[in-house]
Amino acid sequence: MFKYLIITHGSIGESLLECVEKNLQKSVNSIDIISLNPTDINQSISNLKEYISKHSDHDLIIMTDLYGASSSNIVKPYTKNKNIYAISGLNLPMLMKAVTFKTDDVQIMIDEIIKCGNKSIINFL
Repeated sequence: MFKYLIITHGSIGESLLECVEKNLQKSVNSIDIISLNPTDINQSISNLKEYISKHSDHDLIIMTDLYGASSSNIVKPYTKNKNIYAISGLNLPMLMKAVTFKTDDVQIMIDEIIKCGNKSIINFL
């Protein structure tokens, strides 16, 4: 089983999860959130380290909002761990896929989340 962790700037993660829960009309307990405080990045790093330590027995899929920014940079050192996977560029369809797609294979889950995110970017003008 997977655990999901969202790491975003400000309250973006909370807003996305709230949208998922409203769309599904149920609470989602499999997703945790760390909101970055730009004035205290060390606290976010500490929260991440504690979270990873607490969930070392799970495959952990971490989704961040922006590659190359603080949210992904604090995760990068942990991607060397065999049970930690990171995806950047989080959007609402990706989160919906993570919550609703069923598989026990972590690589299939990651591939589906990324594929969903890519397919959801559409120029409809």
